[in-house]
Amino acid sequence: MSTTHQMFTVEEKDLFIELLKEWPNSESGTELASHSVSPFISFYFHPSRDDHRDVALLMVDIHEAFEQLL
Repeated sequence: MSTTHQMFTVEEKDLFIELLKEWPNSESGTELASHSVSPFISFYFHPSRDDHRDVALLMVDIHEAFEQLL
């Protein structure tokens, strides 16, 4: 017994590959499921009203330090 199944038809796979060539943050799917590849990172945080500015500046510092690593 196998628990694997094909996610894309050949045509869907080819279309997805073409979308990724145009824009690397593309997604493909149906009403039941969506599949995507993303080279981007998202951070979600909810700072308090008292420290929102400090948190935003810290996030900029972290981003700039990360850029230096690349």
